Amino acid sequence: MRRISYLVAVALLAALASALQDTVRLERVYKTGDMDSYSFALAMTTGGGSVDLSMKVTHIVKKVDEDGVADVEMQFADLAVVFNDQEMNPPAPPSLTLRVTKHGLPVGQKLARGQGQSMNLVFLRYLSLVPDQAVKVGEKVDMNFTDPENSKTRVTGDFSVESVRRGEAKTVSHLEISVDGMGQVMRMVRTAWFDVKTGKLKRAEGTVSNLAGGPEGLGAVDAIQFTYERAK
Repeated sequence: MRRISYLVAVALLAALASALQDTVRLERVYKTGDMDSYSFALAMTTGGGSVDLSMKVTHIVKKVDEDGVADVEMQFADLAVVFNDQEMNPPAPPSLTLRVTKHGLPVGQKLARGQGQSMNLVFLRYLSLVPDQAVKVGEKVDMNFTDPENSKTRVTGDFSVESVRRGEAKTVSHLEISVDGMGQVMRMVRTAWFDVKTGKLKRAEGTVSNLAGGPEGLGAVDAIQFTYERAK
């Protein structure tokens, strides 16, 4: 009985310590071979109608440099598209390998002109971006990143930690993403949950606006609503 009471007390103290955590420093701890799968879904309305898209995205850490920058491959599968209630199953995009810092900033980013609609998914590369500093719960800090390998690619905005519970930090950010070759500044409002210990993204949801355009022939897109959730 005493042992049970002791274990309960330890659990309560641990929960209290987590709840009282008032400062968070998020940094991704990359390990070669790490693999995380996410369910991605988006919805948008174009001049031609509504579009819903879903697919599986898998992140695989291929290599980690001494400075903490990692080569991360993004694999895409099970793409499904519903356009005006009509289901389609086009081929998934080819895999993509990014070099990413421990704060989630992809480096060496440049887009080829003429990529069109695919540019609207560039925000996926920045879903894990966090400040390179400690942040107090309830505090808002500025985000100002310049790609160290391409000064024409920048991300600015703000970031705040709303709460920390059970080892997860709930964050809110307002970002402006300017990628060399994109032609306009993409805006993203993101609510994201991160594992405090590993820095891994657990879930993100939000809205992306000021887009490159809709699918060919369907007109402009005002905004994209998205969710991105790690498999349990």
